[in-house]
Amino acid sequence: LEECVKNKIIVVPGVFFDCNPRSVRHLDRSQCMPNVRFSYGPTFDNLMTGMHNLKVMIAKFRESPMRASAYITREISKEL
Repeated sequence: LEECVKNKIIVVPGVFFDCNPRSVRHLDRSQCMPNVRFSYGPTFDNLMTGMHNLKVMIAKFRESPMRASAYITREISKEL
């Protein structure tokens, strides 16, 4: 999600859209955990800009794939 923000893409973690009435299932077991949701409320131009930014972000990661642990380590070292 942090990379989305850096690329000016606003998404909502999919777990917030998980149907789990009465909290029968623990959040860690949610099938929606790895997903994100888009809002279709903005103007069409804004949606097109967001989709373009998403395409660019995905292409960047395909060119130089990085494991999540390496990404986290890199981000933490930037903060120090």
